[in-house]
Amino acid sequence: MNRFPVTFVTFIFCVLCICHNSLPAQDVGSDADRELILSIMRGDLEAVQAAIEQGANVNRKGKRGFTPYEAARRTGFAQIADLLVSKGAKTDVKVPTAEQYTERVLSERFTDSTPACVALISRDGKIVMQKAFGRSDIAGEETATIETRFRIGSVTKQFTAAAILKLEEDGLLSVEDKLSKYLPKFPRSDEVTLRHLLTHTSGIANYTDGGFWSSGENAYTEKQLIDRVENREFEFEPGKRYSYCNTGYTMLGLIVGKVTESSLEAYLKKTFFDPLGMKNTGMHRPDLNLKNESNGYSFAEGKYELKNLRDMSWAAGAGAMYSTVGDLHLWNEALFSNRVLKEATLARAFKPTTLPDGSKSDYGFGWMMGTHRGLRKIEHGGGLPGFQAHLVRYPEVNTTIAVLVNALPHGEIPPPATVAKNMADTFLWESMEKREVLVVDKNVDPKTFADFVGEYDYGTSTMEVTAEDGKIFAKITGQSKLQIYPGNANTFFWKVVDAQVEFQRDKDGKVVRAMHTQNGSTFNAPRLPDGFKVSPEVLAKYVGRYDYRSGVMNVTADGSKLFAQITGQQNMRIYPKSETVFEWRVVKAQVEFVAGKDGKIEKVIHTQGGRSFDAAKMDMPDPIKVTTGKLDEYVGSYSFGFLAGNMVISRDGETMYGQLGSQPKLKIVPVAVDEFAWVDLAATMKFVRDEEGNIIRGDFTQAGNTVKAKRAKAKAKDKKP
Repeated sequence: MNRFPVTFVTFIFCVLCICHNSLPAQDVGSDADRELILSIMRGDLEAVQAAIEQGANVNRKGKRGFTPYEAARRTGFAQIADLLVSKGAKTDVKVPTAEQYTERVLSERFTDSTPACVALISRDGKIVMQKAFGRSDIAGEETATIETRFRIGSVTKQFTAAAILKLEEDGLLSVEDKLSKYLPKFPRSDEVTLRHLLTHTSGIANYTDGGFWSSGENAYTEKQLIDRVENREFEFEPGKRYSYCNTGYTMLGLIVGKVTESSLEAYLKKTFFDPLGMKNTGMHRPDLNLKNESNGYSFAEGKYELKNLRDMSWAAGAGAMYSTVGDLHLWNEALFSNRVLKEATLARAFKPTTLPDGSKSDYGFGWMMGTHRGLRKIEHGGGLPGFQAHLVRYPEVNTTIAVLVNALPHGEIPPPATVAKNMADTFLWESMEKREVLVVDKNVDPKTFADFVGEYDYGTSTMEVTAEDGKIFAKITGQSKLQIYPGNANTFFWKVVDAQVEFQRDKDGKVVRAMHTQNGSTFNAPRLPDGFKVSPEVLAKYVGRYDYRSGVMNVTADGSKLFAQITGQQNMRIYPKSETVFEWRVVKAQVEFVAGKDGKIEKVIHTQGGRSFDAAKMDMPDPIKVTTGKLDEYVGSYSFGFLAGNMVISRDGETMYGQLGSQPKLKIVPVAVDEFAWVDLAATMKFVRDEEGNIIRGDFTQAGNTVKAKRAKAKAKDKKP
C-alpha cells in the first residue's frame, strides 16, 4: 500500500517570482492620503499627482513616522520628492532612524500569533541591527531570538560550492573535471563537468521534479537521490542552457566526500564552521535534538500549520543546512575578506555564466549576481516546506543582510527576499541610484498588444500574456493576473512590483522572447509555440477527479483552457499536444485521457521521468449532513503502527480533517453513516463501534488496501469535560 498521503510534486528550493510588496504602506487618514503613499512606493507619478489633487496631505506622518517626502526620498524617486516640495511638503521633519523604522515594520508583520522573522544587517563588519520577531513555536508560545536556528534550504549551495573551490585551490580537483571521474556509472558523465553542476547547466534532470515525497519523511541517501534521475533523459545538452538543478549540488556534495574520504558535513565543519566560529551551523538530521531550533509552518486555509520535515538529510549539498543570522554574518565577513577563498577564486565564483547563444545566466558558482538600484549584489535564497532564508551581500558598501523565516508557504507575512530588499532600501538608500518614475506611454496603440499575446517560458513557470478591452495583462503560474503598462512600444511594467518585461522581435518583426527584469536581475524567457487546439466541448469530457492513489488530480476547464491540480500543489494549466494528450510546461510531464467503449473518460495515463501509471476517473459520493455533536464522536487518534504513527481526526467548526503523523492535514467529508472520504485523496475511513456504540477503530482504505487503526485512548487532559 502507498504511504498516506503521497503527493506528486515539483519541489523547488529557490525560485524567482513576481510578488506584491509585502511591507504595507503606512497607516494614513483619508483614502487620498493612503493612495498618495501607495503611489509613491510604486513610483507612479501620475497617481501621486491625482492623490494630491484629491486632497492628500503632503505633510502627514504615518504611524511609522515617515512623511510622504521622506518616503519618496528613501524609495529613490527624486522627481516625486521634488513634486511634493512644490506642493508644500516640509523637508526638515524629524523621522525615525533606519533601525527604528525596520523594527516598527517587522514587529507589525511578525507577531505572537505568526511565525518568526530574524533579521540582521551589518556594515563594514559591524552589526547595525540584529532582531527577532514572532514565534519560533506558535503553539508553545516560544518567541524567536537571535540565537534561534532555522533550516536555510538552498543557501546551503554556496557552502557546497565553496568546498569544491577550496579543494580546487588545494589541488585536489578541478571544476573542469568530468563527472565520470567521480561518478563513472552515471549516464553521459563524460559529457558533464563540475562547472556544469555548479552553474546549473548540466542538463541532468532535477530529482525534486516529479514524484518527490513532499513531506520529506523518506530518509534518502545522496546516492538514492542520484539513482532517481540516472535513467531519466537529460533536459538539454550539457552546457547549452541554464536550469536550476538540485541534483547537481547533491552530486557536488557527494564528490566532496569522495575526494576528502569523509563527508561534506565533516569537511564543512573542519574547514569552515569551526575555524570561523560558526557554532550554530551544520547539516540537519533528525537525531541532532538541536537547542533553539525553530519549528516550521505552512500557511493553508487562512492559518499557519506545523510543517516540520523530520528528516532533511536527503537535501544534502543542495539544501540540508541549518544556521542563525549571526553565523551567516560571520560567513559573509570571512568570505568577502578572502579568509574562505582567494580573491581570484571568488572572482570566478561571482561571474555570471555565458551560454552558447550569447545570453547570460545570473548564476555563478553557488551564488546569484544582480544589482539593486545601482548597487551590485551577490546573494542566494532558500526555501523548503516550513522555512525560507535569504543571504545577500552588497560588496560596494560592505553590507550583509541575512533574513530567516520559519514559514513556507508564507501566507500573510512577507518572505525573506522581500524583507531583505526593503532593509536595503531603508539602510542603504543614500548609496543607491535614483529611480525613474513610472510613466505610461499613452502613444502606444492598444492594437499592438495582440503581438505580445502568448506564453513565455519562465523555467519553472510560464507567463501568459493576454489582451482585452484595450489593456494588456500578465499572469505567472500560481500568481494573480495583473495588468502591465507600456513604458514604450515593446517594454511594459507592473505597478504593484518593481519589475518590467521587454518583448523582443526577430528580423521579421515577430515577438520571440521576453526579457524579464526584477530586483536588478534579467533573464530570457523564450516565447512558447502555440499549442494544439481542442474545443471546449471535448475539454468538458475531461473535467473530473482522478485517483492518483497517493492523491487526487482535479481537472477543470475554463473556456478553451484545461487545468490540473494534484493534491498539495498549485492549480496549473496543462497544454494540448493532441486532442487527448496534455502536458505541463513547468515540469516535463503529460497525461493522456483514455475513453471506454461508451466514449466516456475512464482514466488518464500519467507519464513523467520515463515512468507511466494509470489513474482512474473517480466518482465522489455526495456528502451527508452530520451534526457537530455527532462529528465530535470521531475526533481522536487512531494508531497506524510504530512507523507510520497516528492518524489524528480533528474538527474545525463543521469541517473535519485527517492527518497522519507529520504529513499534511487534509479535509474529509461524511459520505455514509460512520464513513468519511478524503476530498484530495482517494481514500476512505469507516469507523467501527463496539456493542455500546463507542468508536473503537477506523478502517482506512486506500488503493484497495485497508488498515485497521485502533483508536488510542484519550489522555486525561484531552478528554472533554
